[in-house]
Amino acid sequence: MRKLLICIMLLSLGGVVYAQQPSRFVEKEKESLIELALRIANHPRCAYDTEQKDYLKKKKKEISERKAKDSTLNVWNEEVNVLRSSLDEKQFNMLFSVRNVRKAAAKVNAIWRRLDSLDLVSNLDSVKEWNRAFRYMDTRMRISDIYRYQSKEKRRYLSDIKRKRPLLIMMSDAYERKVKGGTDRRIDSLKVDLEFGRITSAGKNADNIRKAIHTLKGLDNDMTLEEAVDILRQTATDGSDSMAMNALAVAYVTGTGVNIDTAQAIFWFEKAGACGNALAFHNLGMVYKYAFGGFVQNFEKACYYFQCGALLGSVVCHYDYGFMLYKGLGCRQNYSEAVSHFQKGVERLHVPSLYMLGLCYRNGFGVEQNIDKGNNYLYQAEVLGSMAALEELGRETFENNIYKDVSQKDIPQQMPEVYTDFTEANLLSGEFEGVLVQYDWSGQYVISEKPITMAFSRNGRKVTGNFLLNGCNANFSATLQNDGLLMFDSGEIRMHERYSGNDEVVYRLDEAKLDAWNEKIIGSLKLYSLKHQEPERPMYIRLFKKNNSHVTFSESGINITSNELESQITISMELEEDVPFVELRIYNRSGLLVDMQSFGAMSSGKHLITLTPSLPAGIYALNVKAGKLMSRALIAKKGGAR
Repeated sequence: MRKLLICIMLLSLGGVVYAQQPSRFVEKEKESLIELALRIANHPRCAYDTEQKDYLKKKKKEISERKAKDSTLNVWNEEVNVLRSSLDEKQFNMLFSVRNVRKAAAKVNAIWRRLDSLDLVSNLDSVKEWNRAFRYMDTRMRISDIYRYQSKEKRRYLSDIKRKRPLLIMMSDAYERKVKGGTDRRIDSLKVDLEFGRITSAGKNADNIRKAIHTLKGLDNDMTLEEAVDILRQTATDGSDSMAMNALAVAYVTGTGVNIDTAQAIFWFEKAGACGNALAFHNLGMVYKYAFGGFVQNFEKACYYFQCGALLGSVVCHYDYGFMLYKGLGCRQNYSEAVSHFQKGVERLHVPSLYMLGLCYRNGFGVEQNIDKGNNYLYQAEVLGSMAALEELGRETFENNIYKDVSQKDIPQQMPEVYTDFTEANLLSGEFEGVLVQYDWSGQYVISEKPITMAFSRNGRKVTGNFLLNGCNANFSATLQNDGLLMFDSGEIRMHERYSGNDEVVYRLDEAKLDAWNEKIIGSLKLYSLKHQEPERPMYIRLFKKNNSHVTFSESGINITSNELESQITISMELEEDVPFVELRIYNRSGLLVDMQSFGAMSSGKHLITLTPSLPAGIYALNVKAGKLMSRALIAKKGGAR
């Protein structure tokens, strides 16, 4: 265990440093606040003047005489008010720091030893984090002292500083909840709340702004919501406080004390961000990501604003932007870049960043796979309160290990490129059965494979039917676009999602790309998670006409013979009539399209076509479409790419 050299640490608060014999100034047993103030009055860092000392001596005598007559008299609040009125802010704060210095240091030492024994502080700067924890503990004790008999004010100010707990305190609180066997909140990678923030300025209007923000949060009722908004609007208009601008924007988004106004919300969020307030960029990204307060969901804009906040060094925005990169929401999917942003959050022990980085290492997403390292990050996140991390640690397999031997299975190893192609009504009609393959966000790893049955009925451009997936039967209706894309008008399906606990997730059917050749359909399916409010991972479907998994093709009008060679395939084709175009497609044994070539119009008669596809040796299915005519033949390829 690392030793903390507390004896040489500088214990500081509000610019006052105790480096010389701190034990001299510790409060004596049963000593009153005024007595303690007089005892330290001559210390050079306090420097009370003669008028202050005389006033305190006078008040001490008056209070002592009254207490002598009534030993049950409680004069705590009176002494606090006397000291507040006679001392400046620096002297006042130092008094309470002196009173609590030993207790605060002892508490922080105990916290450090406990977390160190759990190997949860190995990546922390011991001196820096110990001092931050001490300052927090000192401030907490000072608030508890000053407002000892004013419970409303004490709760308000303790709640305010709790939002800025240092890492050591945050970890300790989380571990205490874990030891007690429960948690009062769930910390997940997904957080959809907007944040009013907290006032940090110390100007003459700071107290009013603080009260206004507390009113909007529901922590204070000394003023109305409308009065609070007016205070924030006046301060924001003066351009004197970016936190007031941010809080005003949140009010416009949520309709708190003012009518919802997206234009005003954007204006004040952007102005606060331009003043260096990264929280405003986080909030602005969230309203676009989750369509708050009349905003239309726009992942591109959300991603842009998260990136703006990350450039300002915001830990939460680094996580936000990394999350978008991880899934490819509003940007090009990139695990490696996402990892770099999660690492920024991990440096500050940001819980969702710890969780996401743990997933990356467990699965080898964007980094070299290291299961032990991934589990360590998940463990830290779990100790800090992440139920999602606890669930992940309890799983025997990691996400992309389920289909590690996918090369042995009859499905594409990576999400294939899918082309839309069906011109005849009967191609999208009837009952089909096959498989739905789900990939990770990059499309590089198969993570699940589910049997699926689909029924189609087409009337012009309108398509209706149903899905049967995991025992869930869902009806749908869709419209066939000019480019062959199938856009769903209605329809939802339920599936179990790895990161949703034991609950099934409801997915809205969005669109499908389908490539239909006679009695076989391959394609991609896009789903939208109603729970997470985002698209689901890439999905591939392969279907065969029900009760006829061995596809037969009509040979009417086209006759094909093929000649296998080392590097070329020669196709002899005889057409019985003129056709406006000819298209050749080659599929491997998994049904994956591996080559496609188009030709122009051809007249009736014999035609010789030579192909030089860059393919491994093997047996392939050649599909030929000549106008409305279609046919298929098996071809053999010798040599070629290996």
